[in-house]
Parts: sequence; structure tokens; C-alpha cells
Amino acid sequence: MFILTNKKGISPLIATVLIIGFTILAAILVINWINDLVGTQTDLQQCQADAGNMCTDYISLVEYSATQVDKTVPADGIADETIVTVTNLATEVPDVAVTLLDASGNSVHVFQIVAEDFTNGQATPAAYVGTDAVEAKFIVKATSEHKDETCEVACGDGVTVDVTII
Repeated sequence: MFILTNKKGISPLIATVLIIGFTILAAILVINWINDLVGTQTDLQQCQADAGNMCTDYISLVEYSATQVDKTVPADGIADETIVTVTNLATEVPDVAVTLLDASGNSVHVFQIVAEDFTNGQATPAAYVGTDAVEAKFIVKATSEHKDETCEVACGDGVTVDVTII
């Protein structure tokens, strides 16, 4: 059995410096992780707040209408056409989800109106051909970007208008 008498370890000063260094490194990593977590949540909330502000403009500056061309006896075999129109007076153009509803409140057709559909502030996308639509529900969507976050917010519960038969 050998007994080592010249065995040396690290000095208490170096051990203390290493422990403090590892503690500081661990603290920096935890702080960065928390900052990233909180920063992402803050960016998302700011993005949603920006979209909410856009909704305020959209709700008061967008007008809706829906008309149905009544072809009770279609000579050409084409059923009634429901035509929706969205007039945008806001500076930016929103996306609008449109749901055509029947007399029971059931959805008969759903489509989207996007910025490319607007000309001079007005959009009249292709008509829905069918006889069931009595109401049109318009839900305006605001899209906002903040730093790396992009968010889309529905502006309220939407606006429902009666389909005018002409």
C-alpha cells in the first residue's frame, strides 16, 4: 500500500473562483431564458394590441351590403345570385370573412375577401349562386406585425346584414 504524501489539490482560492464563475454563468443563462420568454409574450401582446387598434378603424370605416338577384323562374337555368359588397374607407385594407346564412341561420357559403379584391376602396368578389342566402355575416380581420410576431385578430363578432332581394 502506497501512501502519497505529496498529493496536491486545487487551492481554496481557485475553487472559490470556479464556484462563483459557474454560478454567474448559470445566472446569466437563466436571465437570458426568462428575457426571451417574457420578450416573446410582450411582442405577441403588442402585436395583438396593434391589431386591436386597427380594428377600431375598420369597424367604423367599413360598410357592408348584400343583394340577391331574384331569378324565381330562371330561363337560363341559373339560380339566384347573391352579391356581397364591402366598401372600405380606412387607410389600410382589411381581410373580411363572409358567411352567407339561410333562414335557419345555417351557413350556406363561406368565402374570404382580401386586399387584392379591393379596387378604389370597394370589393365585390364573385357572386354566390344559390337560393338559400337571407343574411350575410361579415367578420373583419386585422393583421399586424411587431418584430418577429405576426398576428391576426377578428374585429368583434362581426356584422350581419339582411340580403336585399332585387
